[in-house]
Amino acid sequence: MKGIVRAGVGQIEVELLKPEANLARHWHAVEEITKEGKVDLVVFPELSNSGYVQGIEQGDFANFARSYLKVAEKIPGPYTDGLGELARKYSIYLVTGILEAHPRIPATLYNSAVLISPAGDIVG
Repeated sequence: MKGIVRAGVGQIEVELLKPEANLARHWHAVEEITKEGKVDLVVFPELSNSGYVQGIEQGDFANFARSYLKVAEKIPGPYTDGLGELARKYSIYLVTGILEAHPRIPATLYNSAVLISPAGDIVG
């Protein structure tokens, strides 16, 4: 068992409904954090792939909800695959929150967290 775990915080500005841009922000944050020294674990905010629910106050929640459903993904999926590549490249653990689509029930979403190992595998 490791005695000391060096953790970094990936505080990123999440772009609403833009998972590809948000994944790129994960990459950039890890690159910057690892320049400062060796880390074992980098933790990112919740809903890092999608952003938070919005639209009720603007009166256009129906359109937002349709878009929100489109960016939700199953685990594993493209977002977690990209995180796996990132974890492998830097040999670190990553924790991030994502908007998860239920694997079988349509229009059912979760505010989930995923833990990726240095081997790029989903371990939690």
